Order: sequence, then structure tokens, then C-alpha cells
Amino acid sequence: MYSARLVAASLLVVACAAEDDKAPGQWTPGKGDGAFELFEAGPARLDGSLDVALDHRVPAYRVESFGGTKLTIDVKGRSNGDAYVIVEGPLAGDGDRIAIGAGAVVGEDDDSGNGRDARLELELAQPGVYRILTGTYDSLGAGGAATGSLTLSVKCGGTCSRPMVDQKSFVRALQAQGGAGFAEYAKAELASLVHDPAIAEQMSAQLATILADPNLTGLDRFPTISLAAIGALRPALC
Repeated sequence: MYSARLVAASLLVVACAAEDDKAPGQWTPGKGDGAFELFEAGPARLDGSLDVALDHRVPAYRVESFGGTKLTIDVKGRSNGDAYVIVEGPLAGDGDRIAIGAGAVVGEDDDSGNGRDARLELELAQPGVYRILTGTYDSLGAGGAATGSLTLSVKCGGTCSRPMVDQKSFVRALQAQGGAGFAEYAKAELASLVHDPAIAEQMSAQLATILADPNLTGLDRFPTISLAAIGALRPALC
């Protein structure tokens, strides 16, 4: 009796293992042609979750990397669904001209989460737009029909927003781009914005002194003008 139970248990383990012993999937553009449609589903919800219903359509959610953005992406299947996730990017420009599924794949996973759930932990080193393709092994992994229900969760663990640029760094970047002509360009812009020639000249002289200083001393207080001259600046500020 004990031997019979042992054999039965062994057969059950083998059967379960065989069910998940799938050939590894590898995404290629056009893999699901005729079986399902890829479509843009809007931005992913960072630090939140989205319910995904597959009806012969696989959604692609957008995320943005600011250079070194770290994401943990979980896709969980319902009713024992076999989740699958692909991340592609960065997409050229704003991403609108790159067909869904045609970008460079930077991450792909089937069962790294609990059970048959998919999980990716990525650092998106390059800034730009990325897509998260959210489907099942049958669809994204094998190129078959897209059916079932999933939950997508995206958590950001680092560089989750665009780095702030301080005033001096911004001006130094402009100087580097404009070279020796930047000071003259800035002077011309002031003249076009401030219609009082005397005040425009005064501000140009202040700016020239600041730009000539390697430390850009006084930039945080520019422009320094009298209260009586503020009225001349109102057209430039409105």
C-alpha cells in the first residue's frame, strides 16, 4: 500500500513538472501575426496595478526612463493563467513611429515570479520611452491566441523622475552649445524682450559680467534693476 502511494505521488509530481516544462519563448517581431493584435494601452501605472483582459489583443503600456530608472514589473495570471512580459526600448523619438513589438527587447520573462507569474527587475540605463507588452506564454511566448486575465504591477525603485537642473548648470550647458557667440545671442534676446534701450543695455552689461565669471557669480540675482524700471519689464514677463 505504501509503495502504491509513493508511485502515485511520483507520477503526480512528474505530471505537474511536465505541464510547466515549456520551451523557452523568445520574442521576434510578427510572432503573433494572425493570432492576436498588439495595441497601445497608454501609460503604465507606476507603483500601482492594472487589470488586463486579453481578448485576442495584447496591450503595450508605456514607461519613461530618465537614465538609470529601476523598475520591478510583475504580471500575474488569474485562474492559473501563465503570464508573460516583454519590455522593449528605448524607442526612437517619442516612440510613435516604432511599431509595437518592433523595438529592441531589453527584458523578457515567463515564470520568474510566484508559480506561473512573470517578473522582471530592470535598470533602464538609457533615457527614453519603453513599452511593456503584457500577455501570456501562449501568446507572447508561443505566438498563439491571446486569452485570459492578468494583473500588471510596476514599481519604481530608483531615478523615478527627471533630474532637476540648477540655474548655473543650465546656463553652462547653453554656453557650451553656443560657444563664443552665446553672450551676443543673449544680448540680442534681451534687446528684443526689453524695449527700453537704456534698461536693456544695463541688463546686458550685468549679464556679460556674470558670464565672464567662471563661477557665474550673481546669476541668482539677475537682473538687478531699480523698482522704477520694473514697469519696462512687464511686457517681457507677460
